[in-house]
Amino acid sequence: MNNNNGFRIEPYLPKHFFEIVRRPYELQTLFDLPDPNNVSKAFSMGPAFTGYAHDKIIAAGGIVVMWKGVGEAWALTSSLVHEYPIFFTRTIRNYLNGLIVEHKLERVQSVVQKDYTMAVRWIETLGFKPEGEMPKYRAGKTFIRYSKLTEI
Repeated sequence: MNNNNGFRIEPYLPKHFFEIVRRPYELQTLFDLPDPNNVSKAFSMGPAFTGYAHDKIIAAGGIVVMWKGVGEAWALTSSLVHEYPIFFTRTIRNYLNGLIVEHKLERVQSVVQKDYTMAVRWIETLGFKPEGEMPKYRAGKTFIRYSKLTEI
């Protein structure tokens, strides 16, 4: 999808995992994985998209469908999300809601680091509700499990 403001959306490709210029938080959490190549490929197993502004990646995200009716949402963001917050949030919300309907998902879940307040506010803006804390989930840090439940 292209528009005349220099924005475009393309299907996510595993190479985007490595091309996106990550914010410091994501550098800490996504490159300490045992095999980032496997993660980059796993993200492409479900519906996923990459958003660009003037040929630079703003973000990539999608849903890995785990089993019938349940998916795990993920997003990788660059510092450009701060330059285009409305476009970013509206686009993610629209794609997320479309994927929920298209794939008949009753539950979409995700995790956010508890002390990453910007991400906590953002996921709640998308309509996710907190379900509980997950102490020592990654690198000794506490994360919060979020879900968005729908009626199909």
